[in-house]
Amino acid sequence: MGFYAVMVTGSGIRLALDDGYIAIGFFTTRYVAAQNGELAVMAMLDNLRKEWASGALGDVDEAGVPELAVESCDRIGFLKWLRRPSGYTFYPAR
Repeated sequence: MGFYAVMVTGSGIRLALDDGYIAIGFFTTRYVAAQNGELAVMAMLDNLRKEWASGALGDVDEAGVPELAVESCDRIGFLKWLRRPSGYTFYPAR
C-alpha cells in the first residue's frame, strides 16, 4: 500500500462566488491510499464525482458535474498523508 497526492483540475462549471465573479473551474488536491498511482487516481476521481454530485457544490453549480483532468499524481509519505487536504481553489472567467 502506498500513499499518493492527486491533483485534479475541474472545468465546465458555473458557480457564483462571493465577490460577484463566476467560477468556471477549480483545482483540488487529495491524498489517497492505494496499491499504485493508477488506482489512486481512479479512487480520487470516483470520490470527487460522488462528492460533487451529493454535496452542496453540486446543488449550486448551474452547469452540472465538472469535467475532471488529472494534473499530477505523486507518491507521498505516511505522515503527510495523515493531513489529508480538502477543499477547492476556484478560478473565475475573466
